Amino acid sequence: MNDTGWTGDDRIRAYPSGGGSAGSVSAGTAGAWRAAQIEAAIETRMSVTTTALENLLVHLNDTSRCAGNVRVMAHSMGNVVTGEALRRLGTNCIPGTDQKFVKTYIAMQGAIPAHCYDRDSHFAPFPWNRDDGTWNPYSYYWSASSRNYMADLQGAGANWNYCNALDYALDKWIFDQQLKPDGTLSYFWSTSRFPASGFYRVQNGWAYDLNFPNDAHEIFAFGAEPRSFALGASTRVAGFFSGQELNLETTFEFGRTHNFHSKQFRSTIALQWEFWKQVRLNFKLNQ
Repeated sequence: MNDTGWTGDDRIRAYPSGGGSAGSVSAGTAGAWRAAQIEAAIETRMSVTTTALENLLVHLNDTSRCAGNVRVMAHSMGNVVTGEALRRLGTNCIPGTDQKFVKTYIAMQGAIPAHCYDRDSHFAPFPWNRDDGTWNPYSYYWSASSRNYMADLQGAGANWNYCNALDYALDKWIFDQQLKPDGTLSYFWSTSRFPASGFYRVQNGWAYDLNFPNDAHEIFAFGAEPRSFALGASTRVAGFFSGQELNLETTFEFGRTHNFHSKQFRSTIALQWEFWKQVRLNFKLNQ
């Protein structure tokens, strides 16, 4: 961003996913299993990581230089933490103002179920031999009469979904999700566990029910099968991102090979100049 002429302050927040680099994700079961472990690690660290990000957003808005001018850009699984932080902030505004803690949020190639934001988003194909029949708490959190998980997300003033339906990593993300519940780690699902959520963990020979809301992120990580594509592979997502979409495939020719999942970071500013100009425009950095 500095190369585009931006002279503001920058903050980079990394989350403790417990996984390796993106290069460890490859086609096939072994690579998908590894990706699933990375996702599980980030999900089960949600409390600490989200609280840290939430506190950072509040802190930045406590300074006169940054107040009302904080923008957030999250990539891939970073959108799990960012979305949760904005969900926690809810309708809160910067004290003494009507401004949100985040002026603009850009979700880049988000590795989070699109149904969290729009329960009518495109359904992903689900082979019968991978379908355990778990219900969808992303669309109905956390009962059949409830709204989708991020329905009340209002922590940002403006929001953009940077998406690519051809994204390699998000295509593998679908396969990862369909491996749930993760029986290899002793997570299971059964209607016999009702009226609990149906999800449970076996430990030391005992079955422990997992329930909402206290065990939500453990259920998301190891149990609940999303029925949608990832946010970053979905177009025309309503709700929080309604009308605010940048199609990376049609606008910047992002393709289906692995490097395109993070092309904007792995390439040079000379080659990605137009992309970062668009980011600056969507961030309204001159305002």
